[in-house]
Amino acid sequence: MIFPASNKYTVGQQQIHRWTAQIPPYYTNLADNPAPFILVDANEDQQVNRHDIDFQDTYIWNESLTSIAGVHLKQSRVSSETYYGGTLTSNNYQFFYNVEKKLSDKFTVNSGGSYEYEENIGKNFSPRLALHYHLNTSHSFRFIYSEAIRTPDLLETSANWTYTGSNVRPSNGGPTSAVLLQSAKGKPNLKPELIQSREIGYYGNNKKLRLQWDVKIFSDHLKQLMSNSISLDRFDPVNDSYLKQRGIETEIDYRPNHQWLLHGSYAYISDESNTNTETTFTPRNSASVLLSYKYKPDIQFSMAKYYAKEIGTSGNKFSRTDIKLTKTFNVNSNELELSYSGQYRNDDDSELLRDNIYTNKLRQLVSVILRY
Repeated sequence: MIFPASNKYTVGQQQIHRWTAQIPPYYTNLADNPAPFILVDANEDQQVNRHDIDFQDTYIWNESLTSIAGVHLKQSRVSSETYYGGTLTSNNYQFFYNVEKKLSDKFTVNSGGSYEYEENIGKNFSPRLALHYHLNTSHSFRFIYSEAIRTPDLLETSANWTYTGSNVRPSNGGPTSAVLLQSAKGKPNLKPELIQSREIGYYGNNKKLRLQWDVKIFSDHLKQLMSNSISLDRFDPVNDSYLKQRGIETEIDYRPNHQWLLHGSYAYISDESNTNTETTFTPRNSASVLLSYKYKPDIQFSMAKYYAKEIGTSGNKFSRTDIKLTKTFNVNSNELELSYSGQYRNDDDSELLRDNIYTNKLRQLVSVILRY
């Protein structure tokens, strides 16, 4: 049996960020301007577009053998006078597959991979191999090895970053545009960041107690990381960092009935790196608990608590409580979802970076989603 599937979609984002700056002329190409300071209009405007086409084919050969294969084509296009000095385009081609073979009632093996070619980076292959041992239909163990990459983005490889100010005043009879002398150039020879992941896990589903439990022990090795700053004054992306993470993660679901859900999770991670940048944002301990109640099929309320320590440039803890209320409406054959979310910080620490301090601990969001 063949199950083909295809998808095509476009993602776009436009950023408009403009301001007036006052700078000494000798920081620009207008050092001859006699004024001690000049005013210029600058911007960080940016237009980002991405076009994707996916095609996937699922083939069931027999009861014990299934294969999935497909292709993903992506084109990225960026336009910015400040960051790129114009418009740049990048094409990415990805071919992927997975084969699932049931060796017996107890053992199932999955073998897959992804071949990726990016015009500015070259070709890369990422394999994945998984073995599942089924104690019975409700309990199983898994052993997984996988690799994945993150290709450098256009800013890291192709930046032509400088600020051009317009409407110089006073111009004193000279040029009316100014170019900041400080600039940054991308590095086209960057390599993709690589992660190698190893995992041993267990999944159990106790239907009588209405409990689901998943736990895994993992070891991740991230190589060729670009940990240096990519700000204008310190633009230096290089593949000279690594990060090793080892730990345990577990989560549990309890559903006493179809209306209530209690979910909990915990993770312990130890890490090793040649730079503080990578270890700073890896909390040693993190946990969460979620309580969800579905009053009616179209009304749902949930409350969650998140905790992590230590995390951020100041080694802070992170403690936050969230509430969410969702109401769904049927509009003809479409579905309209309205939701309110409130997020309250329970601590006084900064958020990730030491200077990210918010005077208001409460954040509120309202969202509208239309499904058609």
